[in-house]
Amino acid sequence: MEFTFFSIDGNIWIFVGVSILLVLFTIYSYLYTIPEISKNKKTILIILRSFSLLLTLFLIFNPKLIYSSYKEIQPKLALLLDNSMSMKMKDRSYDRETVYSKILRNFDYKLFDGNIDIYAFDDDIKQISNFNFDSLALNGKTTNISKAIQYISKLADEKNYQALAIASDGAFNSGSNPIYLVDNFPKPIFAVGIGDTLPPKDILIKSIISSEVTFVNNKVDVSAQISITGYPNRILPIMLYENDRLIDTKEIKTIDKTTNYNFTFTYQPQTEGIHKITISIPRAEEEYSIENNSNSTFIKVIKNKKIISIFSSAPNSDVSFLNQYLTQDKEIKVNQYIQKFQSTFYITPTDKDIQETQLFILIDFPSATTPENVINQIVRQLEQGKPLLFVWGNKLDRKKLQILKDYLPIEISSFSNREFLAGVAVNENINDNPLMRIDGVADAPKQWQSLPPIFKTETFTTPKINSKILAFSTVDNVKMQEPIIAISDFGSRRSVVVLGYGLYRWKLLGTAKEISRGNLEQIDLFSVFIGNTIRWLSISNVDQQVIVKTLKKQFSSTEPVEFVGNVWDNSLNPIDNATVQIELKGNNYKKIIDMVATGNGNYYAKMASLPKGDYAFDAKAILSNSVLGNSEGRFSVGAINFELLDLTMNKSLLQHLAKYSNGMFFENNADGLENQILNLKNFEKINKLVQNEFEFINRWWALILLVITFSLEWFIRKKLSLI
Repeated sequence: MEFTFFSIDGNIWIFVGVSILLVLFTIYSYLYTIPEISKNKKTILIILRSFSLLLTLFLIFNPKLIYSSYKEIQPKLALLLDNSMSMKMKDRSYDRETVYSKILRNFDYKLFDGNIDIYAFDDDIKQISNFNFDSLALNGKTTNISKAIQYISKLADEKNYQALAIASDGAFNSGSNPIYLVDNFPKPIFAVGIGDTLPPKDILIKSIISSEVTFVNNKVDVSAQISITGYPNRILPIMLYENDRLIDTKEIKTIDKTTNYNFTFTYQPQTEGIHKITISIPRAEEEYSIENNSNSTFIKVIKNKKIISIFSSAPNSDVSFLNQYLTQDKEIKVNQYIQKFQSTFYITPTDKDIQETQLFILIDFPSATTPENVINQIVRQLEQGKPLLFVWGNKLDRKKLQILKDYLPIEISSFSNREFLAGVAVNENINDNPLMRIDGVADAPKQWQSLPPIFKTETFTTPKINSKILAFSTVDNVKMQEPIIAISDFGSRRSVVVLGYGLYRWKLLGTAKEISRGNLEQIDLFSVFIGNTIRWLSISNVDQQVIVKTLKKQFSSTEPVEFVGNVWDNSLNPIDNATVQIELKGNNYKKIIDMVATGNGNYYAKMASLPKGDYAFDAKAILSNSVLGNSEGRFSVGAINFELLDLTMNKSLLQHLAKYSNGMFFENNADGLENQILNLKNFEKINKLVQNEFEFINRWWALILLVITFSLEWFIRKKLSLI
């Protein structure tokens, strides 16, 4: 059955109405002419112009001639064949390649009268036109069953696939779990399982679990998940390597009927850098494979914990509360240098202490008795771009404060140590600043204004050119034009000043008081502000603005290596127009890779499979000829054969695919598979509607005809000297 109809974009009545108006307009325009011409000539000109205008309108409405017909499509079988390396294993009971070959050679393809499509799959899938068993190389390094089934699902309607048969060991090691795809593929799945459910003698390091980042001389646990089959009641040596250098050896004792073990080393790195950590067990007698006897990961070792130094002219509650908050973070080391009497400290800061400090917090410091050499040492570190949090106090000495003036975001107009209580009013122009942001709260300015007041001296200040006022002080809920929180962000130099003290009141009289009244949802604004401030100051190190990493630490030698990255400015806003390049280095290998921006500060790069070995990369982000930052990392290719991570047939998976799709499961044979498929009720031909469109707007002759008619009218008018 065939049928044809005509279609346009838009309302047909609008098309008809506009067409009539165009014809009437054309007739009217030629009703009177100068000079007057004959009626026949007018008729010709009216016809030419009307045709041109109507053809133009016709093309604007994008007309289509649609002709449809029903096509008879025979039912088809999609046959998926596992092409991975595990299909040529010799396990306890079977030579898989021999079994596989026998099944495929005995399968009666002729019964399907050509209505069978054969595909080979490993990590990818491809169709085989002229199939024979030699078409399968059985060299795939990974098995992605989900990808293969999803591919067939997309073609099912078009090809009329009424059944799917899959021959595999079911041991997938790439992609998602195929179990979840049964509901998305409404046709019967016939699974032919190949292999043994009993594993051969083998020692397998399944995975290594450890922290991705640690510190020099810091002890960290490195745990291995191990599978040992066929070696009960044995003592086996297990070794730990750092960058292929043996650093520790221990013993693991196996137990009868137990195959899975967890073993932990204590690793204490001595140098910084990205270190390759490997756990290995030597080959045992009659072991199936040695390739899976080791596994590796990478640990980034940094010089030390983040060192924050608090300086204060005297012990006070702000020091105690700040220290209590900061020490909750195990990655932060807090040093306290508190003046005791005149120029002495409870703990005297050394030159090394000050040099190693990464963030300075000065609370009511310096005072009149503070040694100038200590202030000058701090200034030398601030000159190098180290960040500063400055909390005002009533013991500050104006003369010694002048030594720090270049690193504060404010200029002092008048100085006094007399004090009063002041509240906080967020600057409405910049209430989305990272320091004043409260995640999940829409009325952040109102929350800050509800804080109990803190002490403020009668010192008046003005912000510097490169500074911002985040909050003004309030007295009796009346906003003053005097800043209470100000920041400076110039180049890589960041500083924050709180022009008041007694921040502990935010905790004690704000959060703690409300909680004691039963308001358990009260936000701890003291912790919010200090946390936001420390994070904002900490990213003064530009390297943290650029992060590039691989999707995983280990790749097979046949799969692509993918890089993902993020680039931010120094206020954590995403940057989409940076140039991000990766310099990749390996054994006798070097390549520059350009990353592509994908939006919202995200970048991506993908390259073909790499030769086996260890690789290091250094990524650099550049914007307007300025380097935004760098990111480095390491990964391995081919260090572990994923096909050797599971040496048994995944019978339960294959049975599940068959059972819940109303198919059948066959184990190491396919006897009667053809008849089971051909006898399916749904295995029959279908009539499919095939629709084709003829679009006039894409035809070259329509444009030529339009040009000819307009040109012919113009030519006749020219000859007749019409105005």
